[in-house]
Amino acid sequence: MVELGMPNRSVLTTCAYCGVGCSYKAELRGDEVVRMVPHKDGKANEGHSCVKGRFAFGYASHPDRRLKPMLTERITDPWREVEWEQAIGHVGSRMLDIQARHATTT
Repeated sequence: MVELGMPNRSVLTTCAYCGVGCSYKAELRGDEVVRMVPHKDGKANEGHSCVKGRFAFGYASHPDRRLKPMLTERITDPWREVEWEQAIGHVGSRMLDIQARHATTT
């Protein structure tokens, strides 16, 4: 984005759009992403990119972006913000439940 100016630093990162795992060099001005450049040594993308990974990075600084984890017990319940420890504990216990159910069916 031209209005953001020239980047003053860059970091290697993985694209967040899908599960392929493409590597990018995120070029930043302060904490703001100025552009995303496909990393030439990326094992998944070998310097190539899709249009979303290359140009649609506005989600990183969008004001509606959620920065805290959210949980819901059932699909009909509303989402609620929780602390990271609670979210990780919840996921861990759900995984153990699934593992236990799987062990009893095999």
